Amino acid sequence: MKNDIIGLIGDNGAGKTTFLKIIAQLIPIDSGESNLPFQEKIGVVFDQLPFPGNLSIYELEEVLKRLFTAWDPTQFSYYIQLFKLPIDTPVKNFSKGMSMKLNIAVSLSHRAQILLLDELTSGLDPIVRIDILNLIESYVKENGATVVMSTHILDDIDKIATKVVLMHNGKFILQKEMRDIPDMYYLEKSFKEILDKQGEYN
Repeated sequence: MKNDIIGLIGDNGAGKTTFLKIIAQLIPIDSGESNLPFQEKIGVVFDQLPFPGNLSIYELEEVLKRLFTAWDPTQFSYYIQLFKLPIDTPVKNFSKGMSMKLNIAVSLSHRAQILLLDELTSGLDPIVRIDILNLIESYVKENGATVVMSTHILDDIDKIATKVVLMHNGKFILQKEMRDIPDMYYLEKSFKEILDKQGEYN
């Protein structure tokens, strides 16, 4: 799975975010076993900031240095400058796009082996969106990482994913290599056909 970017798609309530939280070891699994790396090796980018809102980036990094043994301050500084994020402003005052950029900067600065991205480009303008996708793709190639990317934006899947997984009602109902998918319409059609068979498509 190294160097894989897995696009995770499905209807609302399919279980995508729950699945990512299980991998991130944020919620327990009901049954079965998991073989995951230490939590420190997992980078998480969810829709909301998981950090105390009263902290600035400068103050937050002091916490992150102690939290992650592989923390790379030079890399973090690079991403903060790249994203033009203010280091002295409480993060609770960040816009949605700024918060997402901070999440990404943190996840890429402690050498995560697995990146879990939930609606990564939500709230980002088109140009920044493309830059972020390129950044994730480069990180995977340079670090031999694995990405699981949940998104409703099929263009994001089309641009950087190597595999796609379709979820419905908490189950994986379609798994394919991107090279076997001719276009995104094929993916939409496959999803509709699966739901039609189950009598769940309106």
